[in-house]
Formats: sequence, structure tokens, C-alpha cells
Amino acid sequence: MVERVQIKLFSYLFSQINNKFEPESINLMRASDLVVAIASYNTCNEIMFVKTPSIIIPAKRLNEEQDERAEYMRRMGISVLSRIDEKKIADCILEYFYSDGMKKRMGESLLKVKVKVGNRAAARKILGLV
Repeated sequence: MVERVQIKLFSYLFSQINNKFEPESINLMRASDLVVAIASYNTCNEIMFVKTPSIIIPAKRLNEEQDERAEYMRRMGISVLSRIDEKKIADCILEYFYSDGMKKRMGESLLKVKVKVGNRAAARKILGLV
């Protein structure tokens, strides 16, 4: 008998590859159990901010260090590194949801991540110039 599992999965990959902006990305990531996304600068920071485990896929883009960002997040233990390959991504998703050890390790690592949000400090400085 096949077990059915309800999963909240935010797959940002399609919209990122097609250069489409998702205005609710932060809320969708926060509500998800797992994020699947490319290793763009903003997305990596958003994942660390909302503290949601992720599968990060470095895409080849001009002037972006996606390989380095993806590897950094993997070393921190907050993400699994994958390549753009349907079977590999599917295997990573299944491993995450069926491996209590992986979920626990990633969750513990995410709790240690300190994200410094600078938007208010930047706004104060800007307003101080006016």
C-alpha cells in the first residue's frame, strides 16, 4: 500500500529560470516545509531569513556566483545541493521528507543562522539625508 504524504513545497525554480518575479516569495517560503530554488543572491538570503530547509540548484548565469553560494549553504548544513536534473531533485525531495536525520540536522543548522536585516537602518540613513 502506498503511503500518502501531504507536503507544502515551494518550488521557486520554474519562475526563477524563466526570470519571473514572485511577489509573495517570502510568505510562500515561510509557509513551506521545503524550498526548491536556484542559488540567486536574494533567494539564498530569503531562505536564511525565513529559516526553511532547501534544495539549492546553482544555475549558470553571467556574473553570478551561484556555485559558491550553493556550496556555502550546503557547508552550513541548511541546504542540500543539487543540479538541474529532475531525478536528482526528486531524490533530494524524497530523502528530505523520509529522512528524519536530514530534517533534524537542517532544522538545527537553520536555527543557528543569524541574518542581519539592514532595511530599517538604511531607511534611517536615507531619511537623515533629507
